[in-house]
This record gives sequence, C-alpha cells and structure tokens, in this order.
Amino acid sequence: MVQFTLLCCLNWIKSSLELGDYLSPEGLSCRISSWHRQEDRSLPLRGKTSGAYITSSLAKTEAVNSGFDEAILLNSQGKVSEASGMNIFLVRNGTIISPGFDQDILEGITRDSVLTIARDMGFPVVERPVDKTELFIADEVFLSGTAAKVAPISRIENYVLPADRPITLKLREKLTAITENRASEYQDWVFPISIA
Repeated sequence: MVQFTLLCCLNWIKSSLELGDYLSPEGLSCRISSWHRQEDRSLPLRGKTSGAYITSSLAKTEAVNSGFDEAILLNSQGKVSEASGMNIFLVRNGTIISPGFDQDILEGITRDSVLTIARDMGFPVVERPVDKTELFIADEVFLSGTAAKVAPISRIENYVLPADRPITLKLREKLTAITENRASEYQDWVFPISIA
C-alpha cells in the first residue's frame, strides 16, 4: 500500500510537471560529513520529522561549500547511516548492502521499493551496519529517495568509484519504468490519474 501511494504520487507529479533529474544520473561526488545522524533515542527518525532535517541541511551545506554534491552522515557509533535526504546502498561482489533500521535511518518508501525490486531481480540483499571504509572498496554506491530515484555515486571524498555500475543502472531503469507505468509486473504499485 505504501509503495502504491508513493508511485501514484510520483506518476502524478511526472505527468503534471516536467521534472528533470534531481541528481545527476552520471554520478555524484560525496563527502563524509562532520555532522552525525541523530540517534533514535533523541527524536523519532523513522518518519520525516522536520527537526531531523536541521542536521541534514547543515551536512548538505557543508558538502556543497566544500565542492561536493552530497553528504554522507555517520551515526553516533561511526557507522554509515544515510545521505542528507536519501538512503544509501553499496554493492560488493554482486550483493546489495544497505544500513538497517537499527542504524538511525529513515524508513524510506523508495528504499523499500528498491530493496523489493532488487530481490525480485534476483540480487542478494543484506541490511546491516556498514563501516565507513566499506564505501571506499565498494563496487558501486548509490542513493535512493523520492526525487532522487536511484542516483549513482561516482566519488566519495577523493576516492573515485568504478565507472561501471551495472546493478545501479538496472535498479534505476526498473524504478523509472515503474513510476512511468511501463512495468507490467508492478501494475499494482501504480494508479494512473488522468489530468484534464
């Protein structure tokens, strides 16, 4: 039901407004933020709580001011949590890895959709704590969010990630096809609305 509502809204927005990519499909540069993701014990992070966006805004501003597109926040234990307004994934040896709910992440609807699509496509998926250093040895790293869809990361700090991102590309193409109502196997996720 949640996926249905999100994809319905995305399809309505796309058909109502001409929107380009929110983030470059060519790849983003990211820095590890000096700001940390709040802890769940300090405020409810599983929902889009407006107070939680203060840290995200500070992290994003810091990243942009230092020449990067986006920030990656660590949690209070020093593990990877998420980007300033998107969930994060990495791919190692064909397995898709994402920080789990115990890592102070937003329970993103698009994140859930990406994980479902990945499993449906036969990719192994693991939700677990992610060390910062894993980002530098990953085969692929990408972000997901309502406006971002699936956005590849090309560089983290000064480390350039591989340009070949086959899994990220497949997930991006599939999610785009679903939101454009071109994926028959996900018809129950989409409710087309005619605009007069």
